[in-house]
Amino acid sequence: MNTIDKIVARQVLDSRGKPTVEVDMYCGIDWVRAMTPSGASTGQFEAHELRDKGSHYFGQSVLKAVQNVNEIIGPKLQGESVEDQAHIDEILVHLDGTPNKRNLGANAILPVSIATVKMAATKRRIPQFRYIAELAETPRVQMPLLFANVINGGLHADSKLNIQEHWVIPQRATFAENIEACVMLYNVIGTMIHKKYGIGTTNVGDEGGFVPPMTKVNEPFDLMLSAIKELNLARTVRLGADLAASSFYADGKYELQEKAFTTEEFVAVVKEMIDHYELFAVEDPFEENDFRSFSALMAAKGGNTWIIGDDLTVTNVERLQKADTQKACNAVIIKPNQIGTISEVIQAVQFARSHKMRYIVSHRSGETEDSFIAELAVGLAADAIKLGAPARGERTAKYNELIRIDQLLQN
Repeated sequence: MNTIDKIVARQVLDSRGKPTVEVDMYCGIDWVRAMTPSGASTGQFEAHELRDKGSHYFGQSVLKAVQNVNEIIGPKLQGESVEDQAHIDEILVHLDGTPNKRNLGANAILPVSIATVKMAATKRRIPQFRYIAELAETPRVQMPLLFANVINGGLHADSKLNIQEHWVIPQRATFAENIEACVMLYNVIGTMIHKKYGIGTTNVGDEGGFVPPMTKVNEPFDLMLSAIKELNLARTVRLGADLAASSFYADGKYELQEKAFTTEEFVAVVKEMIDHYELFAVEDPFEENDFRSFSALMAAKGGNTWIIGDDLTVTNVERLQKADTQKACNAVIIKPNQIGTISEVIQAVQFARSHKMRYIVSHRSGETEDSFIAELAVGLAADAIKLGAPARGERTAKYNELIRIDQLLQN
């Protein structure tokens, strides 16, 4: 009853209209579905996303990855128990045989790993987050903080802003109040942008945040603070940002808003940004191999500010170990498609937890309607979650799932 009967994959579309892999898993009378997201701002150390590079969808089709599920992975897993996640994931890793999932593609492996979690929870008749908590040996599940990306830039938007994500981070008494604060701020920010910049300026980027015609680093932060003030939320909402600095680093210089800085100069720039706006958290403030600058910022600001590694650490235990040794960050992003299997995600979380690093479960800019990461964040007792803005169906699917989980935990 708990063994895999069949796995079927197909090519579907993500939130950017690009192909991605969807998997159905059948086990007795039950079936579940899982989908793979895709990033635009991707680190060079991430697991490999397999694309066909042919004539279909401008080379972005994933028919080879689909074929790998249907012809290699599915037959190999037939008859395996869904309640042995570690064994299933070990088979997937062994089938691929490369350190970064290059043969089969992480986009083929991940949805199968996720579907296994979903099916096991279905068979146990328990919520997915409860089953994930068992797998990860989570002491106590909790609702995460929300890092809501309300203004987009960088590789996530057709914009002159280099900084990729500008977050509001509500820290009110309940999760329901935090959701409400995100929505209220998002709407007020949209109204302010329209009033200041005019018609056609409230378009949104890949993650649902607004893409106003701003050209200066301070403009998004100042506008966000104005919205917070208007709603009388100054004491309970903080700001944060994902600089995604690898996207504007070249030849040893950081070029932010058409100004070039050496690594030492840019450390000072980020320190000033943190101080001036009292930033709660900054993600990837430096290029993915610039451990020295990360360590310098940690020494100066790590006591009060979350210094987050994403491209730096890519949900990979080896990279996490290096970051820990060099005291490069005190928080890390967890993205399942950066590593490929849920067992490896759990290993990264357990490392972060044991080394007192905060961890933030994150979506990708090319998302799907699959709400699994909401279950994952709660089940792992993540400190925070990144879902984008509280707008667009692929984002609100996760917000809504968190609302349901929160209600369940209250009863």
